[in-house]
Amino acid sequence: MLRGDSGALKALDQTESTIDAMNKEISQYISHILVHNNSDQIVSAIKEYFQITGNAERIGDHAANIGGYVETMERLSVKFSDTAREELRQMQELTRQALQLVQNREGGPEQWLRAMEALEDRFDEMTEDYRRKHLERMHRGQCSEEACILYSELLTDFERIGDHALNIAQSFAKIG
Repeated sequence: MLRGDSGALKALDQTESTIDAMNKEISQYISHILVHNNSDQIVSAIKEYFQITGNAERIGDHAANIGGYVETMERLSVKFSDTAREELRQMQELTRQALQLVQNREGGPEQWLRAMEALEDRFDEMTEDYRRKHLERMHRGQCSEEACILYSELLTDFERIGDHALNIAQSFAKIG
């Protein structure tokens, strides 16, 4: 997105399709287990795994949204200011950190969950700060209407990825 490279969109679309297909298969398997298993402990864990797969799928949806904005930017010839691009780069980096933390699950469960909570708080703080700064840029006439809308949508998608990453951590913490 920051490079304006729509060539990567095909790979993104393929990955999103794979995530959707895997989520469907996992959900069907989980449903089968829930119907045929009476152990409260297993059912409780399976429900959390179901939540994890749903959140992972929604992260893929937000990534696809971000990719879609690249096409829109190209179609409308939208360019972000250097300041807006840097803010989005920082959100992208925070997203990368959150996804790595989810994937690696380093440290004990409580330490890992606290780290995820801190990252999600950072998503919220950055989103609020960047929206405020963006409104100031809009007020000064430093961006187009299309750029304003796309920037806001991008912030929302990045922030929601942080929410889903935290949801995954919380589910893993419940499983133990």
